[in-house]
Amino acid sequence: MPKQVLNRIIDIFKRYPLWVWVAAALSCVAFVAVLSTGFADSNNMVDGNQVAKRELFAIASLVVSSLSLLMVYKSRLYLNVIDLLAALFVVYTTVTFFTLDSSAYTKQLVIWLLGALYFNIRVILASEKCTTIILVIAVFATGVVQAIIGLKQILITGFSNHSLYKVTGTFFNPGPYGGYIAIIAAMSVTLTILLYDNIDKKPIRFNRNTILFCGALLTTFFTLLVLPASMSRTAWIALIVALSVAVVLKYKIGGWIARHRMLSISIAVVLIGATIGAYMMKADSADGRGITWAIGMNATMINPAFGAGTGHFAESFARAQINYFSLRPADAAVAGSPEYGFNEYIQIVIEYGFVGFLIFILTIFFAAKSLLSSEKELLQCSSCSFSAYFSLEKHSFIPINSQLSNKKSAQKSTAKNITLIIFPYLKADKLSFAVGIALLAMVVFAFASYPFSLLPFLILLIVILALAANGAKGFEIRLLGRITIVVFTTLLSIYCYTQIESKQYKEWRTLQMLYNGKHYENVVDGYGELYPMLKDSPKFLFEYGHTLYFCGKHGESITILKQGLRLSCDPMFYNIIGNNYKALGETELAAESYTRAYDILPSRVYPLYLLVKLYNEAGQREKAVEYALKVLNHKDKVPSPATRDIKSEVRGIYERLSCE
Repeated sequence: MPKQVLNRIIDIFKRYPLWVWVAAALSCVAFVAVLSTGFADSNNMVDGNQVAKRELFAIASLVVSSLSLLMVYKSRLYLNVIDLLAALFVVYTTVTFFTLDSSAYTKQLVIWLLGALYFNIRVILASEKCTTIILVIAVFATGVVQAIIGLKQILITGFSNHSLYKVTGTFFNPGPYGGYIAIIAAMSVTLTILLYDNIDKKPIRFNRNTILFCGALLTTFFTLLVLPASMSRTAWIALIVALSVAVVLKYKIGGWIARHRMLSISIAVVLIGATIGAYMMKADSADGRGITWAIGMNATMINPAFGAGTGHFAESFARAQINYFSLRPADAAVAGSPEYGFNEYIQIVIEYGFVGFLIFILTIFFAAKSLLSSEKELLQCSSCSFSAYFSLEKHSFIPINSQLSNKKSAQKSTAKNITLIIFPYLKADKLSFAVGIALLAMVVFAFASYPFSLLPFLILLIVILALAANGAKGFEIRLLGRITIVVFTTLLSIYCYTQIESKQYKEWRTLQMLYNGKHYENVVDGYGELYPMLKDSPKFLFEYGHTLYFCGKHGESITILKQGLRLSCDPMFYNIIGNNYKALGETELAAESYTRAYDILPSRVYPLYLLVKLYNEAGQREKAVEYALKVLNHKDKVPSPATRDIKSEVRGIYERLSCE
């Protein structure tokens, strides 16, 4: 028996051209490299979880681009509406980045990398049909590895990336981890169900159906096993909604509901109860997210047409938050200073305006339409338009509905697409449909989380969009080889930049240890040297501005901290700016900064405490007493030793001033 299997494998290798196996092997390496970006992490640099991913992504993008250079001569790429919209979005963000004077160049750099990745994957998928299967299996492998990492975190304490949560995968928070698992689970569950009836069980045959079914089944097992541990309500909602849509689209459930009314009502009641339970499980978190959405909706009206610019969500959000809490001060109890909008569509409008939002939504819409409703074959090579059926009983390749004009061209097309024989008998619409359900899960998850702000999700989105565009009708692109060379050269430049960036983040780690030890004089020059490369990091700008303040360089500190306000809505920036103005003797400007900090987050007592000290030291007794009473009557969001010490000190100041 083993000898027969070995002979069968040898026979398969002899049957197909060497180029097919080389293309398959190289594609496997390239796709695994780019999808493995999500596993990168580093403790040797600040923000190592994000910076290491960007560095690896730049390297993986070069690998994929190198493969596209090798395969471009085999590709005939046809542009369609998805390609045009994706390219338009990259161009639009680039134009707004420069015209709106955006300072978040790292985020724009990622957008360029993603655009290049999309182009390179399209070239690779158009060259050989087997690359589509390899890409899907690579996505499944990513989900399985993430699930195994989560299971390891459950069993081994201290392995998580967050001190408050046990399970985070390779992410820094369990929410995104659960969402990533749910998206891949939506794809694997759908494909498992759709392919089950097409599998030859007696005897089991090693063909394309079997490969995909086994991969999907294994992924389903691991992802559903670890998903509950993430405690992500949004992830569960995304998975349930996506699978429900899959059922509605693929099966006629109207008649079943009519025949089973009581059961249908019971299911509806259970779902409603589960929704209420999910809300009650983290009620404060859900309320806070709702307030964040409301503030974000107001922020969209600040620059409605073209947005605030790439990476400047926080700047507009802070302005809207001040206005919101001035009208609804009671809501401040459950609010914070978020880094993300917890609704990607609102955040896209804030940063890119309704014009950018429209381009993005149209891209998603046409991709979903291509995957879920069209009858195109996902595995169809762009260079040839025909469908094929491989008989499992006779193992013969039979072209059907050929649009080729004569036997000679048919023979050439058969040789050109011989890779179909490697993975026989899959109805391509099933794989396409499963990918579409994964896209739907991501779209739903983005309503209450921030997947498009994290690199692993963005890479997965690009993969899905490329699969949606593959094989769709369009017009042939000219000068494909030259474009590929330009893309490769651009990626090489970006790779060099990311290497320098990683080195700077490592140096920052060394300086940060001295900063935390309050050795400000020893680090101020080092921070100045890192500033040109790291000036789009709000955390770096805060530390640098704080260091300049303690070194007595108040004017420079104010300038740096104001740059940070464009990238962050943390009120501590205003507090330190106020301290700088106080040191310069500018009492009114200091008071304005402290007041601004309090208006952003009225739940924090610290800005009021600074105002009490400011007016007390300036000899303005009435204002000092006024703000002292506000501090003493302030209801703390979370009582702590720090707030008790503040109130104790202010009480002493109040009693002294009252006796004068």
